[in-house]
Amino acid sequence: MKLDSKYFDHIRTNRKRKNNSSGSSSSICQWDNCKCLGEYRAPVGSSAEGQFFLFCFEHVKKYNKGYNYFVDLSNDEVGRYQKEATNGERFTWTASLYAKKYPFNDNDDRFSYRHFADKKEHNVSSIQFNALKVLGLLSDSSPEDIRGRYKDLVKRHHPDSNGGDRGSEERLQAVVQAYRLLKQSGLC
Repeated sequence: MKLDSKYFDHIRTNRKRKNNSSGSSSSICQWDNCKCLGEYRAPVGSSAEGQFFLFCFEHVKKYNKGYNYFVDLSNDEVGRYQKEATNGERFTWTASLYAKKYPFNDNDDRFSYRHFADKKEHNVSSIQFNALKVLGLLSDSSPEDIRGRYKDLVKRHHPDSNGGDRGSEERLQAVVQAYRLLKQSGLC
């Protein structure tokens, strides 16, 4: 960028800073009988917010060790300060005009997070999901549920239990194949 640009010449600012290096009488330490330079600020107290004493380094350390903001405040004012400090001195309100404590009678914690944390879901692949679907089960079925459902379906579709009828033989083969796949994948 050029320094003599016609577009950017007007945005430059020249700020003049105050030079406080002159040793004026106001920058002398305000501690009694001290003639050192008062470079460090220390708060006056809770009754004079925004006002500061000017001390030298040694005296500001002494002053800060014994400083207590709450010394002039009553117990009610200290309590109010502590209450306001919990939320950053910002006003808070309820979430709704009709806010109530949990309106449902939920004795068995159906709507709580604990209910979902206790429930173990298996992350199953699409092949395993299809095998479970053949057995008529969900993805969160336990190994005992899978074995029990397999036994029921084999008894129902086996030709010996159907009087030699081979009409449900394809369904039996699909059930056996699905169970083998689930067994190999470690779900049962």
